[in-house]
Amino acid sequence: MHVKCVTLLETKKDEQMPNSMKVAQSHFMERNQENIDATTKIFRTAYECAKSHLSFREHSRLVELQHLNGVERGNVLDSPHACSNYIYIL
Repeated sequence: MHVKCVTLLETKKDEQMPNSMKVAQSHFMERNQENIDATTKIFRTAYECAKSHLSFREHSRLVELQHLNGVERGNVLDSPHACSNYIYIL
């Protein structure tokens, strides 16, 4: 019986780490979803600049247009330099 209990405890301990990581990831996503969404929108705008061969200066104008249309952009940079950095990250 003791060996069985030890085996069960070891199995439970092995499962705790992945489960706690899933819970932590889920909490992170819940708390930061707004920022993640805003960052995604800014990266998509930078991608559009690159894909359409637009000047990086157009990024600021497009972001401002999105803001005027009600798209929340969060607290991210929208300068031409930032746009070039976003594109290099992609």
